Amino acid sequence: MFAEAFWNQVDVKSDRTVYGYWYNLKTFARFVAETQAVRGLTDVRSEVLARYIEWLNAQCDQDGKPWSKTTRY
Repeated sequence: MFAEAFWNQVDVKSDRTVYGYWYNLKTFARFVAETQAVRGLTDVRSEVLARYIEWLNAQCDQDGKPWSKTTRY
C-alpha cells in the first residue's frame, strides 16, 4: 500500500530526493513492523506520529551512537 502510493508520487523528483523519500518510508515501515502501531492508514494519527518520533529518537547506529537529527528526520 505505501510502496504503491510512494511510486505514484515520485515521477518528477530528482534521484536524490527519491532516495531520501524511500529511505524515510523504509524507516517508517520498520517502526510499523516493530511496534505494530499501524494496521491501516486510519491508524496514522497524531498519537502514532508522536510515538514514531520517540522511536526515532531512541535509534542508534551500529556503534551505539544515537542517530543524528538528519538521519532521524
